[in-house]
Amino acid sequence: MDEVNTKFDQIIRTKWEQDGERVPLTSSPLARAFACDVQDIESIKIAFRDIQATWPDKLIGTCLYNASIRKRGPFLDIPVSKLKDSVEANIIAPYVFAQESLRAMNKHRQGGTIIFTGATSSVRGAAGFAPFAASKGGLRNMCQSLAREYGEQNVHIAHVIVDGLIESKTALSYFGLPTTERFQDGLALVPDEMAKSWLFLAQQHPSTWTFEMDLRPAKEHF
Repeated sequence: MDEVNTKFDQIIRTKWEQDGERVPLTSSPLARAFACDVQDIESIKIAFRDIQATWPDKLIGTCLYNASIRKRGPFLDIPVSKLKDSVEANIIAPYVFAQESLRAMNKHRQGGTIIFTGATSSVRGAAGFAPFAASKGGLRNMCQSLAREYGEQNVHIAHVIVDGLIESKTALSYFGLPTTERFQDGLALVPDEMAKSWLFLAQQHPSTWTFEMDLRPAKEHF
């Protein structure tokens, strides 16, 4: 973890220098990774406490939940335990994550942004994806409820539907491609480009908030 944190810090410093910004002189870390098990409610709460303890003079303004557990297979072959896994990661964990995020924002009462990552199954239950569709659909409805309840408190709740394959070493390996290669443009979502959409949502003015955005590569069928 220390090696990861050192790398995070260097990435932030390098980015600021490239943008011509002054790197702040501070003893506090510029970036940190905190371990968290989304199937353990207490672990989520501890992560928030650790974050606030690391930067006691900072405000939590933007939170992003993108963890997920996807179960796929013939409906009659999928045990209830697999459904429970999906519900824990896709409904219960983001529920607790939202509560902790909102409590942190309520402390400073300056609002903020909470973004949840959904999937194609959030709006369309494909064959073989019953547990995933049930839980992702539930997450989407929860986000709608939160958006209506907390919008007046200047908290922007957004739901991003990711429709398509995300480029990664795991994905490349799955298709038998060298992990050093890249997918052809338009075939897979590129993480660096996806991040720009999350940043766009986090920076939106209250007069033009987006609740739901869907992202897919150009050649993805929908």
